[in-house]
Amino acid sequence: MKAFHAWHGSKDPILTYDAPDKPDVLHLGSIEQAAMRCGHGYFHLMEVQPDKMRRIKDKGSDKRATITRARRSGIDALVYLNRYEGITTESLEAALERYTNDQIDSFTDAKFRRVFPEARDSYILLNLPKESGKCADGSPPVFTELGCYKGRRNAEAGYTEKVKLAGRERRPAAELPFNKWIGHSDPYVLRE
Repeated sequence: MKAFHAWHGSKDPILTYDAPDKPDVLHLGSIEQAAMRCGHGYFHLMEVQPDKMRRIKDKGSDKRATITRARRSGIDALVYLNRYEGITTESLEAALERYTNDQIDSFTDAKFRRVFPEARDSYILLNLPKESGKCADGSPPVFTELGCYKGRRNAEAGYTEKVKLAGRERRPAAELPFNKWIGHSDPYVLRE
């Protein structure tokens, strides 16, 4: 599967795995989604290349049974249209003038995308690396951290610069045009 970039918002500058107080999955998405989760924290830019992904519907919380079944099936990541993060207040207010909460909750993903065009996919990465750097099944992790930035503005500027320096023509995963950030200072990179 083709690699893609996604963001994880955290209060910690260094992501840690395999600790008793840490979750055993990692949530990634657009920069807007990461900002809604951790607006003034650290933004971790990840490059992800899963072999197998499964699409699920966003129900608002992780279902342990869904994660367990996916792991048993050898799935590297779950992907879903995020219905709770990255949606603008303006879009939500406009939708609530036409639909009830229950109607919005029952939308198919296709209809949800039409009503909320800013909605983006999110990902749940399974099989995080242990202290050895390998996953529990001995396989390498399906992601690489490209950088960690303090604050959203630094993250957006840093990612746009990475895309420019790499000579890529495609839009960044965060979907921010480069000209929006011309004139901003270089990002404060904590770790690469």
